[in-house]
Amino acid sequence: MTLPDVLNPSPEVVEQLRESFRQKMKTDELKIPPGGFHPHDLNKIFANDVWLTKFLENNDLDMKASLQQVWDTCKWRKTQNINEISEENIRMDYVKEGIMFPRGKDLDGKTLFIYRASLYTRGSKSLDEMKRMFLYWLERIIRESNDDYITIVFELSDAGLSNVDMEYTKYIIGTLKNYYPYSLNYILVFDLPWILNATFQIIKRLLPAKAVDRLKNINGKSIRDYVDEDNMLAAWGGKDDYEFTFVPEVRGTPEPALTNNNSINHNNNSSNINGFKKKRISTTRWRQFHQIVSWELRHNGKENLSLDGTKPRPHVHFEKLSPKDSPMNESINSNFENGDGEMLRIIPQNVIAFTKSGTELVGNVEIINIDTKPVTYKIKTTAPDKFRVRPSTGVLAPSASATVNVVLQQGQTINTLSREKFLVMCMGLGKEMSTNSHDVAELWKNTAANSGHIEQHRLKCAIPANLDLDLGFSKGGMPLYGSAGGGPGGDMNISGAGGFGAVGGDKQFQHFQQTIAQLGDANHRLESQLKFQQTLQWITLALFVVLSIAIVYILKAEIKNSVATHY
Repeated sequence: MTLPDVLNPSPEVVEQLRESFRQKMKTDELKIPPGGFHPHDLNKIFANDVWLTKFLENNDLDMKASLQQVWDTCKWRKTQNINEISEENIRMDYVKEGIMFPRGKDLDGKTLFIYRASLYTRGSKSLDEMKRMFLYWLERIIRESNDDYITIVFELSDAGLSNVDMEYTKYIIGTLKNYYPYSLNYILVFDLPWILNATFQIIKRLLPAKAVDRLKNINGKSIRDYVDEDNMLAAWGGKDDYEFTFVPEVRGTPEPALTNNNSINHNNNSSNINGFKKKRISTTRWRQFHQIVSWELRHNGKENLSLDGTKPRPHVHFEKLSPKDSPMNESINSNFENGDGEMLRIIPQNVIAFTKSGTELVGNVEIINIDTKPVTYKIKTTAPDKFRVRPSTGVLAPSASATVNVVLQQGQTINTLSREKFLVMCMGLGKEMSTNSHDVAELWKNTAANSGHIEQHRLKCAIPANLDLDLGFSKGGMPLYGSAGGGPGGDMNISGAGGFGAVGGDKQFQHFQQTIAQLGDANHRLESQLKFQQTLQWITLALFVVLSIAIVYILKAEIKNSVATHY
């Protein structure tokens, strides 16, 4: 998958955000909603690092922006009574229709949250109750998955313009973006009808840049890149013949309440909450532990075991890894940002600059072995479908070098190029180790990406300042020719700036919303005209039959009278 830039906050940075929030509770005490923030939300802030880490990752470690988003989220959750949403105060008749529900896991083991658009017609239900139903399922999934990532599947089979509610769609996207940061693993749009392509482009513009990288337009074939057959519904071509039946949630023991909503006793690595001391576990450390143990299980004869040793896990390739499991995670392994490591020197050191070469955009990377023993290297990218890399692997003798050509495939867009990254990995080869291609390939296959024997170098991409668009690439959302995934099954390219922060975003949204409304009205008028024409045809046919019968009757009468007069 296309991985976003993930900056893993250290425990010290998380602690700084926690301290800043506590200080803000003191200085802005009058701005706290009546009754104070909800104890559950405060527990999430002061009892562990998971929630705060997501806010920091979402804001690229910007402390001020992260603090403001945490504060706004706590206020929103309190004023909207998010923690009180349950089966007792939502429309259960809406829930039992199966418009949305969780079912199965994606290849990364994340819960699938399925939304069946064809079951909801715009204006047929209370919009406020639809919003509460969405929040109920979202909160329930987060509780049941222990705040893990979620994959949303928009199932658009048999959906039409009447099933598109842009106000509801904007609410879902805005809620996820503002109050559930870094919670999505994928956004899968399944079986998109051509008539809804414009709607899809609107949704893509509303998403933040990081979420656009997770947005995938898939069909019955390409869905297998994200969900295995056992977790695929039968309607998607899978083996799961599940029919939705609502099962009430079994809630766990409530967390202890805070004795003072505006004052938290906090010492080093623990929080004193109502007399209970809870030790905070660093999310970053847990992720490292999880990754290392997973690799150990796979590479010590237990390839198909999960951490508990029982449940089979699918094989996940580099480009399909979630950010916390990927070798692009900068908190793990030996990283060398200055170009020189213990084994390799990389030129350029940090950024691949693409230049025009004939009709192609090409970037060159020179790899030099500065070790005293042979070194094998391997190059991976966050977007394997976007680039052609030659050679992508090889062996270098001491002091030897190799030039790697990175070519941007024609038909691709360039406005997302700066978000892509390359990973150059290398390992030393001992005297007794073979250097033939087959043995080297087996060595890479059997070595964990986070092994201490692997040296890693990360490179970003740079967009040419004076790019000639005659090359066949587009700075906008669609390629000038060819297709890099614009149809079903491909990754959708970014169109324009996108995101909520784009200048004129509200005007663009209003314009597109008006366009959708006009299309809906035009479609309704065409249907009405078609029905009118059909009715008119039946009336005309009936009149023709009646007129024919009348003419035949009159002719018979005239003939009969003529015969009688003649005789």
